[in-house]
Amino acid sequence: IEVVDLSENKLDGRIPVDLGELTNTLIFLDGNANISLPAPLSLCSVDGFDLVNNPDFCPSERNFLADFYVSAKGAEWTENFGWNDPYLNYCNWLGVSCNE
Repeated sequence: IEVVDLSENKLDGRIPVDLGELTNTLIFLDGNANISLPAPLSLCSVDGFDLVNNPDFCPSERNFLADFYVSAKGAEWTENFGWNDPYLNYCNWLGVSCNE
């Protein structure tokens, strides 16, 4: 699959995590005002995702923390609630505090 263009389709709800598996695909979702935020972490790693640089969909802090979790072997931590959850706001990840 080269292109998935779902822009301007009045989509609502969560973006499916499975779209993040389309790593070599252009994925267009812009113009769907009722999509739940944020986008799944896996989709924010896809270079062809049209909203990858939109901080509402793919907050850079969340992407950084996700990379940190992987490099620090977070799956082996004794307490890692919320870390790398595809939809949970990173401010709700265990041990993360935000000034929002």
